[in-house]
Amino acid sequence: EMLTGKRAFEGEDVSDTIANILKSQVNWAPLPQGVPAAVRKMLARCLENNVNRRIGSIAVPLFVLGAMSVAADVSQNRSFFMSNALMWRVNWPSCACVLLGSLLLLFAFTRFIVRLFRR
Repeated sequence: EMLTGKRAFEGEDVSDTIANILKSQVNWAPLPQGVPAAVRKMLARCLENNVNRRIGSIAVPLFVLGAMSVAADVSQNRSFFMSNALMWRVNWPSCACVLLGSLLLLFAFTRFIVRLFRR
């Protein structure tokens, strides 16, 4: 929708839109010609009707787009550190969740050990 300026699936109301999502394919004609083939393929996999072929998490496209931006930065002789900073900006919520989860596991493990030795 951001690349074409219109919705991938139209409907008069929510139920019509959901029905169109389930029964029809995306019209790729409005997609600009300048969109790289890798992005086109990723979009197709994100909008795949078959659940077994569809990308199931937004983390995958974010990772791919981040890797593509790093490759573009390196190929244009930009600073490698700048590209890593851009990737951190894109992926900071997942990094924060991993860090928080690790801290919670460490806290739980520490409490378990303390209780074990108090007996």
